[in-house]
Amino acid sequence: LNADLDVNNNLTLSNFSTLDTKSGSNYSINVGGSWDKDSGSTFTARSGTVTMDGTSGTKTITSGTGAFYNLTLNDGGGTATFELQNALDVDNNLTITGGTLDTKSGTNASINVGGNWANSDTFTARSGTVTMDGTSGTKTITSGTGGFYNLTLNDGGGTATFELQNALDVDNTLTITGGTLDTKLNSNYGINVGGNWSNSDIFTARSGTVTMDGTSGTKTI
Repeated sequence: LNADLDVNNNLTLSNFSTLDTKSGSNYSINVGGSWDKDSGSTFTARSGTVTMDGTSGTKTITSGTGAFYNLTLNDGGGTATFELQNALDVDNNLTITGGTLDTKSGTNASINVGGNWANSDTFTARSGTVTMDGTSGTKTITSGTGGFYNLTLNDGGGTATFELQNALDVDNTLTITGGTLDTKLNSNYGINVGGNWSNSDIFTARSGTVTMDGTSGTKTI
């Protein structure tokens, strides 16, 4: 790219093509339809932002084997659903400004986020797993409407803190593999967990409340 790119409908990468946001420029990309990248093609995100800005209907995201840097979903107050077709990897921030992010019925696509999770609309987790895998600094989690199913925090042996910005609801398992989960100073956000609580590193509870709300079976702590 030599300038920001705006695609009103679908963006398709196929047949071993490469889309590069350009070193030092990190041009942004807006897509009004679906993002379709096959596994043989390459998207070089660098530090650029991709915004999916379709306003209605279902827009699919097929990311192949490549990662986004920043990914923003924004239907502009419309009714769009952004449906994953395979696992999603976002190296920095995932932002749901408007619309529904759906892991797809029967697929339950996994999501990895290296920066912040900011949801101001709807996340349909189904039975999918979200992994926050930033390795350092403070990564914020704003969960908005729609809880997580499985949520894993894993800084890979780094020094990351995962700080809540509102109450956290995990319908199944919350796993702290690495890093610190912090309920936030002076906020003390509550956490609800429907499955297992597994902590292998640090939980900073402050004055917050954790509620284990599974309704059947054995839930481990």
